[in-house]
Amino acid sequence: MEEALGDPRGVRLLWLEILVNDQIDLTPWRGREEVREAYVKACRWYHTYRSLIDSVVGRSPLPYEPGAVDPRDYRVFAEVLQFVAHHD
Repeated sequence: MEEALGDPRGVRLLWLEILVNDQIDLTPWRGREEVREAYVKACRWYHTYRSLIDSVVGRSPLPYEPGAVDPRDYRVFAEVLQFVAHHD
């Protein structure tokens, strides 16, 4: 996780890892702003596309976080779901 947080691309994609991997333990990094932001973003995407995510990824539900998702992230979201679906 430290390596991912040290890489700007890793930080940008962290929300997707949180979204598809409910085995990741964020406890040691919860105090970091970029981790909190990624978690909130993952929660928003989860509740916006819950049916789709649940059909592809067998994960525990994320808590509801009010707010909108940025549609500019949809392509990478769809690519990650497609990748997970074919590698699960």
